[in-house]
Amino acid sequence: MECPMCFDLYAQNKVARNLLCGHTYCSVCLEQIYNINKRIECPLCRTKHEPHLKPHLLSKNYVAMDLASRHLEVQQINSIIIRKKFDLCPIHTKLPLQFFCEDDQSNMCTECIADHYGHKFFKYEHSGIELIYSLVSLQQNRLGKIKSKLKFQFDILEKQVKGFDNSKEQLQLENMKLMQQLDEQFDRLIKKIELRKQELLEQLFKIFTTECEQIDQELAFNQSLLTNMASLTAKLDQKQEELKGVKALKNNDLIKEIDDLEEQVDRDVAQQKQLKISEIKKLPKLVFDLKLINEISKFGQFKKDISNPQICFFGDKHKILIYNIENNEWTYKQMPNNTLEYNYYAAAVSLPSGDIIITGGGVSRNTMLISPSKGFQSQALKNMYFPRKEHACVYLDGFVYAIGGQYNLLKFRYDGSAKQMLSCCEKYSLVSDEWKIIDPLQKQKCAFAAAAAINKFIYVFGGFDGRERLNTIERYSVKDNQWKVLEVKFKQGFSNAAAISYDDNKIFILGGGSNQGFSYDLQVYDVKEQVVKTLSKMNEGRDLRNKLVIHDNHLFACGGNNQSVEKYSLSQQTWMNLKSYDSLVQDNLDSWCSALTFEINSSNTVSNLLKHNQQKQQQYQKYKFEEQVSFENDSFNQDAQSEEFEDLEDYANNEEIFQF
Repeated sequence: MECPMCFDLYAQNKVARNLLCGHTYCSVCLEQIYNINKRIECPLCRTKHEPHLKPHLLSKNYVAMDLASRHLEVQQINSIIIRKKFDLCPIHTKLPLQFFCEDDQSNMCTECIADHYGHKFFKYEHSGIELIYSLVSLQQNRLGKIKSKLKFQFDILEKQVKGFDNSKEQLQLENMKLMQQLDEQFDRLIKKIELRKQELLEQLFKIFTTECEQIDQELAFNQSLLTNMASLTAKLDQKQEELKGVKALKNNDLIKEIDDLEEQVDRDVAQQKQLKISEIKKLPKLVFDLKLINEISKFGQFKKDISNPQICFFGDKHKILIYNIENNEWTYKQMPNNTLEYNYYAAAVSLPSGDIIITGGGVSRNTMLISPSKGFQSQALKNMYFPRKEHACVYLDGFVYAIGGQYNLLKFRYDGSAKQMLSCCEKYSLVSDEWKIIDPLQKQKCAFAAAAAINKFIYVFGGFDGRERLNTIERYSVKDNQWKVLEVKFKQGFSNAAAISYDDNKIFILGGGSNQGFSYDLQVYDVKEQVVKTLSKMNEGRDLRNKLVIHDNHLFACGGNNQSVEKYSLSQQTWMNLKSYDSLVQDNLDSWCSALTFEINSSNTVSNLLKHNQQKQQQYQKYKFEEQVSFENDSFNQDAQSEEFEDLEDYANNEEIFQF
């Protein structure tokens, strides 16, 4: 609430200003720094800011201003209390009459105590009629504000409770239906799995039984041979005993018996089969198709109940071209009653609500929210820090990221060029309506394809750096706030392609241009394996510039070369031509931006109730903030539009063009 340089409270003439490094100083101190160095260098972290960032262009720290206002108010109240709390001593005029002498029945100050030595006295807790009146009036006003605040919150909470009750009943009904659907679908799946399991068990039982029967037959045969051999062994032992007492053979009977025994032994040995290791009975291997298991793991998904899916294309100024996916129909219209405008080579992104955010274009820093479901109502949002075009916008987890691009200088530079490639990036919070600078790209570029993946990374493919087309891939980590150039590269440099994420592991890259002309290729980047493969080819090459939409397992490619349109079926892996828009617009849509829009059929969900309540809270906080920061004049309370750069020619007039 006070400037760390001059240690004065922030006030009307000492406005708190935020530096890009995150530190805050008063406008007077920043003006002194700027007048000396012709640029602002943070006194704390020594971060040097660009010369064009003058103190009055920096954003205001409303929190610090509010704290300073509150502190000043407390000081004023304390001064009143100190001044009015006690009457002053008529003898010692600067000291309050804080004590009462019971013996003399008189008030006294700390100096008067010496004159009342040995008397019984006590210290007042409160004294003074003026104090009572002033404090009562002050507290009455305070209670009125608290009561008003409480009533406002009570009304909101009461409506919210009723909404929650109704929503809970509806959710319970929907939950029962969904549980029933889950039970039915998975019962069918389990029934089929159990049936397949029973079939495999029966097959296994047959195989096992057959093998066991063969083993039993072999075992019985070998056991019979074993019995015969045991009998022959006994007979041979008997003959050996007989031969022990015989000194001479009288006839050939014994020899004949031994010959018979030998024949039997040879016969049994011949019948005996040596069982080799390879002939040991084994059951066949059981093989499962892992692809099927992976498919089962994706069986059943929760999706938003959406309707009326449309692809909206936004041209220069107020032009809108709309493709209705379900009806395969095109319509053209102008933005209704709109004082705002979007410019050529802007960037658009779809929000989970079905609304669309458009950023930049031309030499603009504008950010615009468009609600197609509400008749294309538009709302100006907080401006970006930097003007940019031919950039990319990506939505990820409540933030919109504006990445790279280029800026057209209003005057030519000394080298004759008029374009400044950008590496700067920033992100916009849908909750706070604020932009924040993030880590810049490793290389300045424009006309690249960009997409988010795994809810924590943003990928940038190819692009143009002002001299050549690039074949690189950069990845941004949301957690680390850092860009990194990956080792994997494309076979050749390209620009003006489009990219969109399909699942947690795939990003499609479509079209673009290279030194060989327009690209026909539909490529897929594997996020985990970090490899790029060509999946298919379009019927025509297209310069898409991030105008790629995926809906209902289909990719939609519009314009980019002529007025033709085609879609790709991801399940059938085939391209199909769609109705052209040539009867409405004679343009290949190269400089237009586009995004998917839809309507969500979930007006009474808990999330919408919470969102509605949050909007009410924000309105109330805004009202209270404006009421409390009373010391700011009209210039301090100016809106975000007045904080824009006063003259964009400052970008071109600098002898040294700063690197975004």
